[in-house]
Amino acid sequence: MSPTPGPRSTWSKLGWFVLLWAGGVAVITVVGFAIKLSLGV
Repeated sequence: MSPTPGPRSTWSKLGWFVLLWAGGVAVITVVGFAIKLSLGV
């Protein structure tokens, strides 16, 4: 629990992971919506 420069890098990695995860979810949602739309039409 001692103050070290570690937390900053950990938060940075966590931020990148969340960004990549959110991007992947957005892509899957858009692709799924496009497929649903094309199948509907």
